[in-house]
Amino acid sequence: MHRLRRETSRRLWYSLSIALPFAAYGVQRAEWTAHMRFIPFFPGVAAVAFLGGLGPGLVSTAVSTCLLFDSPHPPPALGLLFFLVSGVGTSLASQWAHRRLEKEAQLREVRDRILAIVAHDLRSPLSAITLTIQAFRKTGADRVRVADVIERNARRMDRIINDLLDADRLDQGHDLPLTPIENVMVDGLVNEVIEGCAERARSAGLQLVVSVPPGLKIKCDRGRVLQVLSNLIDNAIKFTPADGRISVRVVEDGMIRFEVADTGRGIPQEDIPHLFERRWSGGYSTGTGLGLYIACAVVRSHGGRIWCSSEPGRGTSFFFTLPVRCAV
Repeated sequence: MHRLRRETSRRLWYSLSIALPFAAYGVQRAEWTAHMRFIPFFPGVAAVAFLGGLGPGLVSTAVSTCLLFDSPHPPPALGLLFFLVSGVGTSLASQWAHRRLEKEAQLREVRDRILAIVAHDLRSPLSAITLTIQAFRKTGADRVRVADVIERNARRMDRIINDLLDADRLDQGHDLPLTPIENVMVDGLVNEVIEGCAERARSAGLQLVVSVPPGLKIKCDRGRVLQVLSNLIDNAIKFTPADGRISVRVVEDGMIRFEVADTGRGIPQEDIPHLFERRWSGGYSTGTGLGLYIACAVVRSHGGRIWCSSEPGRGTSFFFTLPVRCAV
């Protein structure tokens, strides 16, 4: 419906871009001086350009110029040239203004969406911390369990804030800061991520399967690679129904290739090219929607690549590769 309305509007403005110059031509009077003959045409060109955009503005300018040139008492050539340049300039200015307004509207929409999601995401761990503390005060719950809940939710809030800061850096054209660490053991890195999400997977009724060859080493920013793996596994847990399976596999084939596969609902093929875009969620993200965008930047900063393979109803697999010795 929106597309039909937009197409109808375009047709209307193109029709007016032709009709208005003819109307202006009809109101000219023989006794008018050469300079006055431009007067009826300027308002139509300006209105069509600013309201209809670049295309209708240029059409209206061209039609008006032809009618002025073909009139019984045409204006001087210099005047026609000035009118033509003025019409083209007005049309280009209108196009710039339209794009600026559209960009500002998009930025406002993204800002409002991010603020709403962040407010929701931060409220959830804060509520968990508050309820845990209240339960501890009332019942004297186990101190270790209380500390675990607080620490886990504090880390979740910290991750949300860091994602926003990273996304802001990327939007401004800056690279993500990386801290290279020599000889990171891949199996230790994967196991650290698995330990952090194992309880959540068990609570969701999911099976975690891990296959990592021992002895693999890689030069990388350990924290950033942990961030990528955690994001991929968290997404797999989020979108895999109970009794499903999540597989984490690492192979060496010139590069170190990581794979996180699930038995979830899958992703339509037309959505896959957009997964790593900044302002796209496709209805899949229930969080800030920044995880894959940042993961892609991290992998590329290490000299690797990241991609996805999926089929609706049959699960999704995310892959990313890292050189054995990254130039970071």
